[in-house]
Amino acid sequence: MMKIINWQVSVLVKLLGIVLIGLSAAMIGCQMSWNLKKRIDMLVSIRYILEELANEACYGREILGEIIHEISRKVTGVEKEWLLILYDKIKITGECAFYAAWKESLLTLQNSALKKEDLELIENFGTRIVNLNEDRLNGLIGSYVTALNERVDNLKAEYAVKARLYKSLGVLVGLFIIIVVI
Repeated sequence: MMKIINWQVSVLVKLLGIVLIGLSAAMIGCQMSWNLKKRIDMLVSIRYILEELANEACYGREILGEIIHEISRKVTGVEKEWLLILYDKIKITGECAFYAAWKESLLTLQNSALKKEDLELIENFGTRIVNLNEDRLNGLIGSYVTALNERVDNLKAEYAVKARLYKSLGVLVGLFIIIVVI
């Protein structure tokens, strides 16, 4: 009687392990898909921030620090944290050290879903924004918004293909591991 109970417990533990292995592999695939979606959402949010920055700088005639603080009220998440850190650094150092404040504030975005090339694009924008007249500022921001639009469009096309691939691959790897375990 005791051997039968031990055998049943052993089988249940193995089945539970198999189910957990399958679920974890499937969730890894879903997580990869979600990370790609989050990257797209962050780039769209940053594009919005740049557009707002251009509108306020050219038409609102506000001080750059105040513009950044005002935009931070309109966004959420990591982007808001990034803008608040940038605002604090600008407030302390003044606008003459904008590039240093910009670069230092980008450390907030390093642990996000953004890739290195995304961060480089955003960093390059910060180096070029200082001391421009309205027309040059509009042109600069327009070129970076266009670059972000292209990147977002490419990522959306990539997401359409890769999201399903990641999820399917996660399930298939889970099934493979289950078969190996059995």
